[in-house]
Amino acid sequence: MIKMSEEKFREKLTATEERFLNYIIDNDIKNINPIIRPDGVIFSGISGFEISENETIEELLFSLTDKGYFFEQEFDRSIFCPSCGSIHVYSKLN
Repeated sequence: MIKMSEEKFREKLTATEERFLNYIIDNDIKNINPIIRPDGVIFSGISGFEISENETIEELLFSLTDKGYFFEQEFDRSIFCPSCGSIHVYSKLN
């Protein structure tokens, strides 16, 4: 889960980051929770935000977290394939 941080902000925002923060404010989004699906991870409340092809929503969220706009909390765990990134991974206990 990612929530807004109370810290002071110092680093300059990119145009996409600024547009994303405005989207969050305009849509009154308080929490962004990951939803793990067979086709990957999506985030609640922000599916309507359009992002360019050379960026990912995960990169945007991590960047804003690094800049102090959000803080990160562990929500759930999943295993991703190191080769293809799929969450269709089966583990075996020896």
